[in-house]
Amino acid sequence: MPPSHCLHHCAILFIVMYDFPAYAAEIRKMLPVRRGDYLMSAVKDEQTGQEGAARPILMYTTSWCGDCRRAKKVFEALGVSYTEVNIDAEPFAAARVMSMNHGMRSVPTILFADGSMLVEPSSRELEVKLASLSTGQS
Repeated sequence: MPPSHCLHHCAILFIVMYDFPAYAAEIRKMLPVRRGDYLMSAVKDEQTGQEGAARPILMYTTSWCGDCRRAKKVFEALGVSYTEVNIDAEPFAAARVMSMNHGMRSVPTILFADGSMLVEPSSRELEVKLASLSTGQS
């Protein structure tokens, strides 16, 4: 049985989502991400500036992260499209990253359409994953 404070928070979430449907979308963003959820979310595509662009790869980043810049270079070098979400600019995205990484704001956190995730991958790890996706061998 979950602790009583968890039940309390769940009850509050249910009441808010039921009574105030306008807030439901924002509350769902704060909940832990499930496999494939990110493909349905409307996020601003950092490359095109368009809202709601869904791509098979979603990368959570920050502007100051060296590993994020390196990962972007790998994507660019291989000509792979992705959607970037800056967690410093999007508090709900930061909450998602923390829920996926045991409370840590680890970036880059990269989600793939096959449901897999890489966190702070080396260039080689990212290249291998992207190659496996292009050949269909996740």
